[in-house]
Amino acid sequence: MGASGWLYYTEFDPNPMAVLTTLHCHVLASREYLWGDDAPWPSTLQELHELYMEHERLAEQGTHSILDIWQVGTRDDIGTILPLPANTVRTVFGGGEPTKEQFEAAYETDALHDFPRGSGRFTTLFEDGKPAEIAVWGVSGD
Repeated sequence: MGASGWLYYTEFDPNPMAVLTTLHCHVLASREYLWGDDAPWPSTLQELHELYMEHERLAEQGTHSILDIWQVGTRDDIGTILPLPANTVRTVFGGGEPTKEQFEAAYETDALHDFPRGSGRFTTLFEDGKPAEIAVWGVSGD
């Protein structure tokens, strides 16, 4: 099947784990992810993890969504998102406070997609010089 890219925006929160949890809850509730197994659709993260343990194919295939990410890290690893490096923010956006419009334009290029499958990045987006949203994007699934 191949991997899938995904992108989410959520309200600004300075705590990346809180952002990840918010997105997990939203995606689980919306069922906007791949679920191709005979297993029942999970309604909680705990159920999702239990189903992964019970059905090896689910864990290998993934959900092609943020649900395949379970931690905020400091180095690239499967299931991990990292903050977009400050030097990349400055280089790509010409400063340290990218707007959503700047992000969307850069997202369409290769400038923001330098990370391994099964991981992703996040960055703060600004409006009128204040943090407004967090963009979280990545590639997962098989």
